[in-house]
This record gives sequence, C-alpha cells and structure tokens, in this order.
Amino acid sequence: MTFTHNYIALAVTLAGSGVMAAGAVGQTPPGESLVLEQVVVTARKRDENLQDIPVAIKAFTGEDLRKQNLATIIDVGDFTPNVKFEAGTTDVGGAANATLYIRGIGQLDYAPTTDLGVGLYIDGVFLGRAQGAVVELADIERIEILKGPQGTLFGKNTMGGAINVTTSMPHQEFQGSATVTAGEDERFNLDGEVNIPLNDQWAMHLSGAYRSQDGYVDRPLGGDKTGEEGTLVGRAKLLYEPGVNTQILLSLDYTEIDANANIALTAVNNPVNLAALWNAFVGFPSGNPLGPQWTSPDLETSFGTGESSLDYEGGGVSLRIDHDLGGAALRSITAYRTFESRNKRDNDSSPTPFGQLDYYDEQWQFSQEFNLFGSLMDDRVRYTAGLYYFEEEADSLWAVNLAPGLFQAFESLPAPIFPLIPGTMCPNPNPMILCAGGAGNPLNIGFDIGGELIPEVDSTSYAAFLELQWDFTERLGAFAGGRVTYDEKDYSYFQSRFVSGVPTVPLTETDESWTNFSPRFGLTYRPDDTLMLYTTVASGYKAGGFNARPANPDVARLPFDPEELWSYEVGFKSDLAKNRLRLNGAVFFYDYQDMQLQANDLVGTQTVQVIDNVGESELWGLELDLQWVVARGLTMYGSIAYLDAEYKETQQEITGVSLDTKLPKAPEWSATAAVEYRTTIAGGESLFRVDYSYTDESYADVRNTPQLLQENHSLVNARVAWTTPGENFTLALYGRNLTDEHFVLNGFDVSAATGLVLVIPNQPREVGVQGTFRF
Repeated sequence: MTFTHNYIALAVTLAGSGVMAAGAVGQTPPGESLVLEQVVVTARKRDENLQDIPVAIKAFTGEDLRKQNLATIIDVGDFTPNVKFEAGTTDVGGAANATLYIRGIGQLDYAPTTDLGVGLYIDGVFLGRAQGAVVELADIERIEILKGPQGTLFGKNTMGGAINVTTSMPHQEFQGSATVTAGEDERFNLDGEVNIPLNDQWAMHLSGAYRSQDGYVDRPLGGDKTGEEGTLVGRAKLLYEPGVNTQILLSLDYTEIDANANIALTAVNNPVNLAALWNAFVGFPSGNPLGPQWTSPDLETSFGTGESSLDYEGGGVSLRIDHDLGGAALRSITAYRTFESRNKRDNDSSPTPFGQLDYYDEQWQFSQEFNLFGSLMDDRVRYTAGLYYFEEEADSLWAVNLAPGLFQAFESLPAPIFPLIPGTMCPNPNPMILCAGGAGNPLNIGFDIGGELIPEVDSTSYAAFLELQWDFTERLGAFAGGRVTYDEKDYSYFQSRFVSGVPTVPLTETDESWTNFSPRFGLTYRPDDTLMLYTTVASGYKAGGFNARPANPDVARLPFDPEELWSYEVGFKSDLAKNRLRLNGAVFFYDYQDMQLQANDLVGTQTVQVIDNVGESELWGLELDLQWVVARGLTMYGSIAYLDAEYKETQQEITGVSLDTKLPKAPEWSATAAVEYRTTIAGGESLFRVDYSYTDESYADVRNTPQLLQENHSLVNARVAWTTPGENFTLALYGRNLTDEHFVLNGFDVSAATGLVLVIPNQPREVGVQGTFRF
C-alpha cells in the first residue's frame, strides 16, 4: 500500500495546528466527556447498541455528517473504507443516479430491468431504483452502513449490504434551526427545520433544504461551465401517540432537481466502426468530424456544446404504526413512492452532433411490511418475524440520437454503391452481393442508427422472514434466521428507428419468476464486558431480470438468473481503556456466483448491451475501525480496509473479461483518519476537525478500460467552528477536497462501436463559510 505521505502530513499538520491554536486561547469545556458515547442503531430493526450487534457497521449521526462536511450519500462512501458510492451509472446515467458498492458488491446499471446490489432504506422504506438514490443529507438523524449480505431482515438486493437512513423524528419540544452556506463556485445552500409539539399526543417536524452551485468543468466551445447543481428537498413528519402503547407516524418527502446532467468528458481514440462510417459520410463532408482532437485535455475541460440537463421530481409517503402488545411489539410500515426523471446529455462531449441522449424514466412503488418483535424464556430468546410485499412499475423512454444524418446520406447516394460484405464490389448484379445506398433501398435502414428504446417492467415481490437470538449463558449466544422470497417480473420492450420509424425490436413481452431462501446464522461470545467476538454465515440474493437494451426479440425474451452469494465472517467489537478506546474489526470471505455483468458491444451497426450471468468470483478482506478519546476534548478516529477480489470463472458473452480482469469498484486498500478537538473560546465551544481518506486504484467498468481507471487518491476535509455560549449560533469555516484532487469518478465505454470512452470526473476543492441559527 503506497499512501500519499504529503497528504497525511498535511492532515496531521492541520489537525495539530488547530489543536495548538485552540489550546493557546481557551480551556476545554469542563463538561466534556472522557468516555465514548453509545451509538444506537436499528440494524436488526429494533433499537440496539452498535457494539452489541454481530454485524460490521459504520454509523454516522447527523452531527457527524456536519462535522465531516458530508453533503450527499456519495460523500459518505468517500469516508468509509471498503465502500464506494458514486453518481452516474451504466450509459453514464444521471447525476441523481447512484452506483452503490460495498466490499466489491453492487450494481453498475440503473435500467428498470436490473436491481441494486446494495439496498437503500429511508425510514424503513426500500428505494427500488438507482434514480434519486443520491440522497441529500438534510435533516438526517443517523446513517448506518451495514456491510455484508443483509437478506434475512432487509430482503433481496442487499448482497453487498444495506444503507439505513433515519431522518429526524418529531418530539415534545419546540425548537428549530436555519443554516446558510456559501462557498466556491457560487455555492449557496439553505437548510431549515422546526419541531412543533401540537399537544400531548401530537407533534410535527418540518424541514427543507436548497442546494445551489455553478458548474466546475469549463466548456470553452460552449462558452459555459457544466456540473451546475440545483436541488430542493422537503420533509414532513406528523407523530400521533394516542396512548403509551401506540405510536403512529406519517412521513412525507419531496425532492426536485433542476441541474446539469452528469459531466461526461470524452476520451476519443481513432474513430472506429460506426464513428468512422459517420465521419466518412457526414462528419468530413460537413467539416465537423469526430476525432482525437476532441479528447478532453484534463478532468476540468470539456469540448462539448450540446445540451446538458437533469430534471428530477420524486417523493413518497409512508405510515408507520408501532403497537406494544404486552409480551410483544407489532410494527406496520405502509409506503408509496414515485419519481420522474429526464436526463439530456451531449454523449460525445465534442462540438460534433454525433451523439445526443434524452432519457426519461419514471417509476412508482408500493410496499407493505409487518414486523413482530418479542422474547421468550425470560428474555433469553428474542425473535423478529415479518411479512413483506413490494410492487413497482418502472417505465423508460430513451431517445438516442446517434450518428444523425447517416441514413439520409445513404438515401442520397446515386445508386447501391456501398458494399456490406467486405471484399465485394458495388454496384453488382449478383443479388447475393448486398449493396446499400440509393433512394428507397431497404438496406439503408440499417444505417438509421438513432432511435427510441422503451423498456417497461412490472415487478412483484413477496417475502416472509424470521430471526432468533439465544443467550445460552451471559457470555455465549447464537442467532439464526432465514427469509423466503418470491419475485415475479413482467417485461416488455420496443425499439424503433428515428427517421424511418421501422422497428428495430418489435414489441416483445415476456415474464419470469424466481424463489429464494436466504439463511443467516452465527455465534457471539463475550470473554468479558469489554469484548464481543462473533462469527456469521449468511446468504445473499439479488433478483434476476432482463436485458434493457436488447439487439433482437430473442435477446429481449431471455432472462438472466439471480445472483447468489455466501458470506463467512469473523469479527470483534471492543470498548477498552474504561470506554475511552473503541476498536472493532472483521475478516470476511465471499463466494459470489452467477454475477450479472454488462458491457457494450457492436452488433452490425447497432451498439447493444450484453448482460448475463457470466462470472463467479471470490472476495476476501479485513477491516479495522478505531475511535479513541485521547484527552478531554481530543478524539482521534481511524479505519483501514483490505479487499482481494478475483474472478474464478468467466464466460465469453462479454468479450474482454477474463480471469485476469479486476472486478469493478473494488480497490485493494482504503483507509480514513480524523482528528477532532473541542475547547472553549470566549465562553463558547470551538471545534477543530480534519478528515482524511485514501482509496486505492480501481476500474469503473467490467472491461477495465484504461481511461476508466480511478487512480489511487486522497481526500482531505476540514472544519473550524465556534458556537456561542447559549448555543444559539454557530459560525463555521469548511473545506472539502482541500488538496484539489482530480480523478475519474465513473464512466462508460463504447469504444468497440465508436472509439469513445465517456468519463465522469470528481468534484474539485470547495471552501466556504456556514452559519447556523437555533431557536
């Protein structure tokens, strides 16, 4: 592992200077605790101390998110080892589309036919699609990242793990806050929340957030910048407690995004196949060919001139009812969610009109979950049982304006003079020799490349689950559980050509269903009150699906099978040095089968997606997390993770993937470190904090395209804040990516068809100021 030593030195220097500066002007608050606080999580659907749960978990409180300057769920991944959360997905996707990976397990595609590999839950409600999963961290109480398969309690599509987001709850105290943030590139944010107790039984919590920032990638030929952000988020919760045994919570949320689409810089090799043909008939004759001259010189410049916009609108409503039955507790969560997303993008990022995309996606989902919690045998046996129902309809209309003018160029040729069979001559009287060109020639239709793709999926899922926990003695315990899931998907697909209107794939309808049993079991042992050891064996499951970009009806009708994973994990959790030192660790091994991999290939003149169960792999790794109260007011944090991920079997449905290919989104080493110091200055509390993260190199695609290599990189965030004695106001200075690191965040390879590789860069440095008013 080669760390960037100058970045570590910078982090330590900044932290040390902050500590010394604080010590020079103030005293540590006398009430500052010298022990670590307990962290309460709901990883097993009930409130528990994080240190009592045999699961590898990274938890962030709302205060942690503010101190670390984490704005979206993507930022959380940057500071969690063995976790990669990024914006943009297969086909570059949209800026609101999330790519979520934990320990090398996830999903690149956002298409409605493919499910996520990491489950995202907000207030107990599963989000079924990648669109809108780049969650803004406004009014958040807690985020839990559960590593490893969580299928028993959380369900399918949690093979890599689960992200459990909890927003702020109403309570019986009137209070609120307003925060204004201003920073580089015209950053301007507004956050506000208010809690209103209506009476002894009713309380309401309202919150809103607005995010705005100018673009950060220059488009010199377009005369503008891209990467502009504009997001509005609103949440409302109404709590009703008719008695001591019942709690009813109604939650609503809404998100609206008016921003640029994902930045897609271009690496242009020598144009091949479709791009070379388009150049010959359209690009060169028009004086505007596609070529290497439009390769972006760096990650801060794009030669694109086409439209780049994202319009997203989505939200949901849920009703949660908790009722104490005396010897047990019953919970019901009923939820409905929906979104509409439109993403327009210059897909060649050049001044040529070779490729422009206009993608529209919409979805609605309904879910119902029942949980029953209880205990037996004088609380020595605890159980969690449940039933789950999920239904969704997801529709897409993707307009791909690719190689425009090529069909018209062939129509304008004087005769059939273009040979479709290499080595033949045209025109040719032999009817077996295929020649394109000439008005009305049916063979010209093959060069009407652009078109509309319409995949539609109706999905239904049923599940029943049970988990038991036994305390054999005060020191030795066990847990075991399982989940039975039934999934059914109805799929339809239609694709037509832009100019001629001729179907490329006529309307094709099909369906498939799958049944899975996902068990989980293990042991816990406490040698003493400071240490817990655990071992876990668990199975993960991700539902099968269909190809969302098939080349013909036969491919459209052919489903791919579910993925399955067996996980074996040994870990420990400890609170040492009189609860001043917390050290947790885990070692894991995964047997990952029937991997759903996708890439793009050229079939004739069409760029098509290939997706199938084409691989098996083994992954193993280790993780260590440290939290240490060094002295009153001074806390240090550290995490390190190692991941070894290798294919054990590959098939040739996707060319370019072999046993030597590296799994995507699977860096070998990753680590974080932080120093936090609190002291008293002028009667108020001051905070000095520096956060550092390191991520080893990894690839953004399954083929390991060289231009999509994310090189090893480090990130440094810092925050200095002062809060008035009455805690009514906080003024803070913050910095994100202080060393201004530039690297490939995500991307998409279409070089086989065009010679193009599309690259999404990370965000540059941002420094700003923030003020928070409380009442």
